[in-house]
Amino acid sequence: MSSKPDIVALKWVLGLMNKQAENAEAALVEYSYNPADKKPLLQCMWAVHQITSTLRMLGMGKGEMLTLEMERSLNYIYKDKVSGERRKLALGGLMQALKVLPAYLSHTQGSRQDTGQGLEPHVNDLRRWLGEKPRPQAYFFHMDIPEGAGITAGATPASDEEVKSRANVMLALYLEMAKLALRRRNVGESMKTVARVARKMQVLFAGTEAERFWFTMVGLCEGFAGGLIAPDECIAQIFKSGAFMIKYARENGSQIDPAVDYENFLQQMLFYIASCKSRPVHIARIRETFGIDDHTVEEASRGLVHIDALVTALSGALAQLDTVIEFLNDHDLHEAGKYPRPDFDRTALDGVEAAECRLDAAGQAAHADALQRVREQLGHLYRGAYQESPDKLDRVSNEVIRAIVDVKLDIEHKLEHGLSSSYTSKEYELRESVVSATFAHMSRVEDYLQQILRRKALTRALARKPFDEESQERLTNALNRYLNKYDHGHEELRAAVRDAYRGEADLDLLYSLAKSFLDELEDFPDRKAIELSLELLS
Repeated sequence: MSSKPDIVALKWVLGLMNKQAENAEAALVEYSYNPADKKPLLQCMWAVHQITSTLRMLGMGKGEMLTLEMERSLNYIYKDKVSGERRKLALGGLMQALKVLPAYLSHTQGSRQDTGQGLEPHVNDLRRWLGEKPRPQAYFFHMDIPEGAGITAGATPASDEEVKSRANVMLALYLEMAKLALRRRNVGESMKTVARVARKMQVLFAGTEAERFWFTMVGLCEGFAGGLIAPDECIAQIFKSGAFMIKYARENGSQIDPAVDYENFLQQMLFYIASCKSRPVHIARIRETFGIDDHTVEEASRGLVHIDALVTALSGALAQLDTVIEFLNDHDLHEAGKYPRPDFDRTALDGVEAAECRLDAAGQAAHADALQRVREQLGHLYRGAYQESPDKLDRVSNEVIRAIVDVKLDIEHKLEHGLSSSYTSKEYELRESVVSATFAHMSRVEDYLQQILRRKALTRALARKPFDEESQERLTNALNRYLNKYDHGHEELRAAVRDAYRGEADLDLLYSLAKSFLDELEDFPDRKAIELSLELLS
């Protein structure tokens, strides 16, 4: 099944991992000043190992691939297995990886997925300097998959007996043909056979997550057979997983193997489909089904910007927008639009453009596009395009001001609440109000239900006069559930309860006071409390 990272746990350990990355970076810098002293290198290795262990616990396998390569590079440097220019390159690669790691953690928290975006160059640089083969780019590919894409709506898988029977026949043939193709022997015919097996498995598992795995494998086989896709370790792993799935089907029928990460393998196959230069029948159909276009691989391969650089860019954009707002407060847009001048003051236009560039560099494409529209509207306004249309001038002026303020508020929100926040300031305020109202309702529901439980507990405790330590403790605990809600009142009863805790209880007095207290309680039927709770929950 799909292995999602534990985003809730990530939120709690994010600061600790960033601190470990800072410690590792400081130790690596210290080592670079004095390579003869390897103690800082050990400190760096320990900090990186702590991050690796945490990533493994969080289920962030792609992030873990980077830190494992970092650990290996540090180990090679410590044992003097790399020297000369390669050693310098490895140290540089380690420093770059330490810079990108906090950005990736923030990206994961924001996207709520271990996408692998921006990690592939750093992983493969570290491997390259150690003389290792690069990892396939497919390991680090991620795209948003439309819900239900590749799965036939309303379909049901074949019966267990049919699946077992067909899988038993297909397993040996699948294994033999896949091995031949990976050894580059009779690739065309071998892949045709594997594709036929995949198609049969697709039909057998219609309506399940396994259906789209086999549906996509047909396209993978088509690309492999046509020379559009070159085999590598990732493709070998995909075919191997397919063999395990057929074996599992042979033994368990139409049950889905819970040990298989279907989404991860699907993402890897979609990378090869998206990378194909030509589009034969099956590949074209898969691209259409999953919404793949010519820019999919490029968008998924975008690098990440270090957190410090993001903060600098956003802070710079905010300063530029503050300048623009201050200028617009002093210079009325309506007047500028009514009486245009050829030598108009470009302060607002230049400020908006500068903020736009900084936001674009920070990866805030939506805000950059919004400011681009503002810049175009301001240019038309200052050149008199709306001079003859007062209504349009008013509308454009209001749109410009509103857009600038919205972007400014959202930047302030991100700087205050974290760059990983995926909500705009308005969305955040709306969600915050909804959550606050929900908690208020839940608190009232809790009060109603606790009221029922408190009364029942006290009634049971007073069913008979306490005669031993257990019944006395039951009564005092039931009374304290009421008394602890308030700081004052019922002082005589409070004193009797305190005496009971000290072992000096006057049981007759305690029982009498408790009975009187129960009689004074508001008569609030259980049915009414439950009805009010249901109203609040509905």
